[in-house]
Amino acid sequence: MTALVRLRLAGFLRTGRAVAPLLAGLLALGVLYGGGRAQPAEAYGVSAVVLFPVLAWQTKLLLDVEPDVQRRLALVLAGAAREWAAGLLAGVVAGLGTVAVALVFP
Repeated sequence: MTALVRLRLAGFLRTGRAVAPLLAGLLALGVLYGGGRAQPAEAYGVSAVVLFPVLAWQTKLLLDVEPDVQRRLALVLAGAAREWAAGLLAGVVAGLGTVAVALVFP
């Protein structure tokens, strides 16, 4: 399963599809916190609300990066449950970088 996660993450980074959600997240955080300091609870709450669609978009791009034939082969070889779990784990790993930036930014 780790090989399937690495395969998806490598394809996501190699194709350059990771750049657009990262820039959108940084732009949203820059607009939010460009005016000055905010209360910590308010800042993290607003960051979570604003970054939720960005992380969903990033996960959708990650799951759509591999060709259909490769996706079917992974489904046959690994099984439906493992393929689904690998996709979920790859989405979580890809989102951790954006979440880490969002925690430091405010």
